Amino acid sequence: MLIPKYIFHEKFLKALLQRPLNLRRANIFTANYDLSFEYAFDKLGVYYIDGFSGFHRRCFKPETFEYDIFYPGSTTAGKVQRIEKVVRYYKLHGSLSWVNSDKRDASNLYGIEELPLILIEQEDKKGEIIVYPTAVKKSYALDLPYSELFRQFSSTINQSQSVLLTVGYAFADEHFNDIIFQALSNPSFTLVIVDFNGTKDNLHIERIKNLNDSRIIILQGEFFGDFLTFADTLMPDFYNIDSNEKIANTLNKYFDEKPKGGKEGTSEGELF
Repeated sequence: MLIPKYIFHEKFLKALLQRPLNLRRANIFTANYDLSFEYAFDKLGVYYIDGFSGFHRRCFKPETFEYDIFYPGSTTAGKVQRIEKVVRYYKLHGSLSWVNSDKRDASNLYGIEELPLILIEQEDKKGEIIVYPTAVKKSYALDLPYSELFRQFSSTINQSQSVLLTVGYAFADEHFNDIIFQALSNPSFTLVIVDFNGTKDNLHIERIKNLNDSRIIILQGEFFGDFLTFADTLMPDFYNIDSNEKIANTLNKYFDEKPKGGKEGTSEGELF
C-alpha cells in the first residue's frame, strides 16, 4: 500500500494541537534537515514560528521565538484569546532551506536567510546551505544559529512541568543528551521515548531504561514504537482540522461535479 507523503507528520501534528489552549505552546525540536514538517504545516494550515521573519526576504531573527499570535480585539476579562493552530519550530541542525547571505544589514544581522528550494537550485546556492556537520565536536554548536537554537531547547525543556517526547532519536548525539539529562534534574520533567527498536541493539536507550526512573517512559516495538501508530492511535484526535478537511473535500467534490457549460437554471428563487 502506498502511504501518502508526510502522513506521519500530519497525524502527529493533528494530535499535538489537541492540547488545551491554557497550556504553553507546543514546541517541536528536530535534528532533521528536510522540510517534511514544513510541508505538513502548510497542508494543515498550521502557523509555525521558526526564528525567521519577513515575506519576500526571510531572515533569521531569534527574537521571533518569543512572539505569539492572538485574535485582534478579542478579550475576555482583560485576557486576549490565542490562535489555536500555532507551534514553535526549531531545526537544531539547520535546514536545506537555510543559506549564508552576504547581505548583512539592519534587517539581517546574522547573515542567514531562508529560501525556497527551487530558488536555491536556480541560483546555485547549494554550497551556502547551513546544516550541522555529521561528525563534529560539541563546540561547533557554539556558533550561530546553533547556539541560539540549543539555548532555546535547553530553556524550554527545563521549564516546570515540561514533557519531552522523542521520536526516532537514538540518543547518539552528545550535545542533545547533555541537555536532556540536565532536565532530568528537574523533578517535574517527564521524558517519553518512542523508538521502533528501542533498547534492542541500542546501548544509549538501554542505559536510560536501567535508570528505573518513573519519569521516563519508553515505547518500543512494532506497535508502540511506530511513529504513525503512536500519532494515530495513542494520541488524541484533532477534530477541528479533521472538520476542515471534510469541508475542503466537499467543496472539491462540488466543483469537480459542477456541469461544464449549458444551462444551469435561473437565478430566481428565495434565499432564507
